[in-house]
Amino acid sequence: MADRSIAKLSCPGSRNNLTVIVGNPQLVPWGVGRPKNTGNCTLFLAAIDGSGNALHPEQDLQLNPGDQFDWYQPPAGAAQIVAVCTKDCDAGAGPTILEYDTPNC
Repeated sequence: MADRSIAKLSCPGSRNNLTVIVGNPQLVPWGVGRPKNTGNCTLFLAAIDGSGNALHPEQDLQLNPGDQFDWYQPPAGAAQIVAVCTKDCDAGAGPTILEYDTPNC
């Protein structure tokens, strides 16, 4: 069973304003289900290690407004799953919103 969550992301996005969407290391390997961008700017789902460094940025999931993906599975070694608005988004463009399922274990 999973819970549906909503995260409002700060724009423009940067390394300093990431939103942690899965921070429990025991839940991170499960990933997130049905991530959907219901906002106005492109966003990315990414994995970071225990030191806060990006893990395999080439595997980040890009979601344009309206996009939905079946599942985001982070790479091995991920300590957290984060979401971030694109750096090109203007703060006046309205909210960037991520909806997603998190495992309820």
